[in-house]
Amino acid sequence: MTGSRRPLAGALAMVVPLHIAINGIRPMTSYMALGLGATVEQLGLLSIGFAGLALLTAIPLGRAIDRWGARPFTVAAPALVAAAALGLVLTDSLVVVILLQSAIGLGLVAAAIGYQTLVAAAGPLESADRRFGSLTAVVALSQLAGPAVAGVIAETAAAAGATPADDPHGVTWVFAVMCGLATASAIVAFTLPDPGAPARPGARSGIGADTVQVLRTPGIAGALVVSVVVFGVTDLLVLYLPVFGTQAGWSVGFVAALLATRAGASVAIRLVFGRLIERLGRRVLLAAGCVLGILSAVALPLAGDTVGPFVCLAIFGAAVGMGQPISMAWVARFAPAHLRSTSLGVRLTVNQVWLIAVPPVVGVIIGLAGPAWLFFSIAGLLAATLPPIARGPR
Repeated sequence: MTGSRRPLAGALAMVVPLHIAINGIRPMTSYMALGLGATVEQLGLLSIGFAGLALLTAIPLGRAIDRWGARPFTVAAPALVAAAALGLVLTDSLVVVILLQSAIGLGLVAAAIGYQTLVAAAGPLESADRRFGSLTAVVALSQLAGPAVAGVIAETAAAAGATPADDPHGVTWVFAVMCGLATASAIVAFTLPDPGAPARPGARSGIGADTVQVLRTPGIAGALVVSVVVFGVTDLLVLYLPVFGTQAGWSVGFVAALLATRAGASVAIRLVFGRLIERLGRRVLLAAGCVLGILSAVALPLAGDTVGPFVCLAIFGAAVGMGQPISMAWVARFAPAHLRSTSLGVRLTVNQVWLIAVPPVVGVIIGLAGPAWLFFSIAGLLAATLPPIARGPR
């Protein structure tokens, strides 16, 4: 495999075991915390630990990658996840579990900025959205596989009688296997070609000045708006669809099948992403995706309780599935070359701020106006992306 394909394939090979490991570890830490006596309220500290440090470090990590290149971070990040997984095997302290969750969150954000930088540099920036389409499809599949793999390991250990009395769920075995997967990711990352740090014009500036320069770059602010919305509306759907489903009389299995349909459609559309771009162009494809997302969201509360919701969520999943890789490439393509990783760090920071700020607001709206307002809120947020898309660079 030659040219840009080799570093792209290597980056994808690094991503698979890393995301399986992280997404296998996270649900099992909840079981571990409960086994250590955590209350339901204390489980929220796991999420805060995972996201909080990532929020604070995304931009500094991006600047560091711009300065020193991606390889040190793409190797160190999965190694940190592996070390945290090993720590989970050895600890019996809830405080340590929370701290190790923070380490895993830090490892994820460092790895994400690193491998996104590698993917952006793996070929011409004009075709970066195709590469990001492959990346986001692989990440989505790995995220689906992680909990399933963890469940198989835990059930196999329990069936074989290999779980001790203080670990009835078999989480220790899960953490040990995930430690091995994260280590494999670090080994793959070590073999990847590193494009190195881009030339930086003039004197080095501070983190605030670099962030302002990224945000003032033509087109970047609009790209961040589109990126955070197409990322965030999916999270809103996952978080609040059970609320609507409960009111509508849908079973847990029915809601789970709807969410799986959405995820599957997002992955499927990315597999034909390149052909769609060639036929329609990026701006038309992105705008069409947002419009289809709006229409499918508004239609879902009226779609009945048989086939209709599945059709709506398949359309919705395909629509927002197109938006994420295009907006990622938009940020990478138009950011200043010496601040490309910083811009990716800004993007991740904006996404984390959304996760903290927006879902509670939508929750209040749903509480006051009814569960159907979940879909109207999603439609309104998607509508807010159309002006930036229209004004964005061609």
